[in-house]
Amino acid sequence: MSSLRTIALLLSLSLVSETEQAFAPTALPHVLPSARQTCLSAPKMMVAPVKERVEFPDHMKIPISAPAAAQGAWNCEGGVCRPRGLPSPSSPQPELRSDSSPLEQLLGADLELVHCATNGPAPLSTLPTSGVIAVYFSAHWCPPCQRFQPKLLETYQNAQRENKPMEVVMVCADRKEEEYANHVSGLPWRAVSWAQKSKLGKLMGSLKVGGLPSLVLLDAATGAVITRDGRRLLASDPLALNYPWTEPAGAAPAPTPPSSPARSPSRAS
Repeated sequence: MSSLRTIALLLSLSLVSETEQAFAPTALPHVLPSARQTCLSAPKMMVAPVKERVEFPDHMKIPISAPAAAQGAWNCEGGVCRPRGLPSPSSPQPELRSDSSPLEQLLGADLELVHCATNGPAPLSTLPTSGVIAVYFSAHWCPPCQRFQPKLLETYQNAQRENKPMEVVMVCADRKEEEYANHVSGLPWRAVSWAQKSKLGKLMGSLKVGGLPSLVLLDAATGAVITRDGRRLLASDPLALNYPWTEPAGAAPAPTPPSSPARSPSRAS
């Protein structure tokens, strides 16, 4: 009796194994076409991947008051790249000395600048104390910046030729040090050092800049903002004729109306 039960059990296991093999993916050709199609079209159970929260590393977090920005998170449209990132706590500001210049008070006494041509240090205190300081916000990856920078360079060089005091301080939003180095290399002005790339957000906030490229013109003597519309003004003034750009580009004094000619006395009728 026990041997019969064993044989029956082995037969049932054999039938189950053959059924599984018949409907296995590799055995589908042995199944009738209609059954095969039903098997292929049957919904499969999918396990959704778990989405992990992305944390930006410290070197990519840029403190900014308005607007908030994170390096590498920008929207470029309409000729301007605007930040759209994660805000991070603002860094403590250094104490200002009583003898701090207006530019040090505006930009920060601890701001480290370098000469773009040599990559050597260029302290903030060595900036000109007269004329125009142009704070230029740009990035290597920014198409509008690539179009504007040659125009800025042309205006800058013509201002230098005409002995019109002007200095450019470049603030870069480049993502990698190699991009930054290629971006500033050979330029005739100064830039915020790569080591202080986190200053981008603070400077955008203090100068009320909302996108790239931007050019804020400052009075070198007082630190006062001449205009935040430097990009438009200088792009349309390659010869620096409107220096120091306190008036809208292309504006000219209203012509004096010609004096009316003296009228001869009328003849008596």
